[in-house]
Amino acid sequence: MVKKYSKKIIIMIVLLMTILNSMSGLVMAFDINNAQIEDLGDCGYHLQFWDSKQNNWSYIITTMAGYRDNEGTLHYAYCMDASKPRSW
Repeated sequence: MVKKYSKKIIIMIVLLMTILNSMSGLVMAFDINNAQIEDLGDCGYHLQFWDSKQNNWSYIITTMAGYRDNEGTLHYAYCMDASKPRSW
């Protein structure tokens, strides 16, 4: 009887630890009303897609952008709203 309950408790603890561990990588995103966005350069050719019009593989060119807070710490920036202006 004790073994049965101890196994359930161990399983629940492991499950709880797994759930908490998966939540540790959450992004703390927030709205910025006014920031000087810096162009941090090219990210390289990492994203590829099949262009059926040209019948070949093409790359998606991406650039890294960020802003500095009052202490000078760099924070990477991204925009989720396609209607907003970009860093370029």
